[in-house]
Amino acid sequence: MICENPIQYDAFASGPTPPLLPPLDPPLARPPRVRKPPSRLGDYHCFCTKAATNHLAPPHPGKSMLPLSNLSSSHSHFTLSLLTSQEPKSFHQANKHLHWREAIQAEISALRQNSNWTLVDLPHRKPVIGCKWVYQIKYKADGTVERYKARLVAKGYTQTEGVDYFDTLSPVAKVTTFICVCLRVLKMVQKVKFASYSNLSMA
Repeated sequence: MICENPIQYDAFASGPTPPLLPPLDPPLARPPRVRKPPSRLGDYHCFCTKAATNHLAPPHPGKSMLPLSNLSSSHSHFTLSLLTSQEPKSFHQANKHLHWREAIQAEISALRQNSNWTLVDLPHRKPVIGCKWVYQIKYKADGTVERYKARLVAKGYTQTEGVDYFDTLSPVAKVTTFICVCLRVLKMVQKVKFASYSNLSMA
């Protein structure tokens, strides 16, 4: 045996035998079948088919975005209003602005006017259901702010079915219910009046 570099390799050197490395498992081959989306997604347009490989890249690079100079005055006004107007996430953020305080006061006044705000004693062994404020900015068709809306909602997810409540009521009417009401009205030859309510009591 000829050894060019005896420092790196010495076949006749005495010492422990180096451990043998286990053989590497061969890579698993993918089955030769055509992959296609499930049939339940046939009515949907799935545009996001591949994930971004570069996680450091911004989701919306500036070079692919149109500048505001290419938009009309109404569209640019609407875009700027969306960028500058922010909806608060907590009561402490909303309490710093006058328009949100006025929206909160309007919601409380509407609840009292509809007799939905009543202070009562807590029943025995009944948990208290918390509440929170939800804020939303309503825009007009031209992009300007129409009004600031605040809603006081209950944290119903803290309740346990069968312990805190037994019945579930849905305040939103289905399309089939609306069609049945219209057919009933046509059959009875009556008139129907429609109205829009900003704060409706579902008692």
